[in-house]
Amino acid sequence: MYVGARSPHSSSKSKRLETQYGQIEKRTETMYVDKLDERINQEVFDKHAAILRCEQERLQRKIKDIQKATPAPIGQAVDMLRLTSRASEVFLQQPAAEQRRLLQVVAGRSVADDSVLTF
Repeated sequence: MYVGARSPHSSSKSKRLETQYGQIEKRTETMYVDKLDERINQEVFDKHAAILRCEQERLQRKIKDIQKATPAPIGQAVDMLRLTSRASEVFLQQPAAEQRRLLQVVAGRSVADDSVLTF
């Protein structure tokens, strides 16, 4: 499990997408120079530039999706582990009324089906 960093798969995929994005950027710049040098006309430039912009937007969305899927930072994961490992200890330190209230909340949201208890 990769906590706080991208998995090798998502990192390499993101790099690949960023490389493709850069290639499209270079292609657009080359087309612009060709337009300035009158090797292509404005109509051809506009048509191909619009296609390339759409492709860049698609790549940006994919890159953002990969970044959103990145796990929580290591600090948060460690804090969560510490808290969950202390849960029973903290529960036992609470007054009986608080323990009962927590158990009612948990039991109230649980479902027993075919001898299986789910929360």
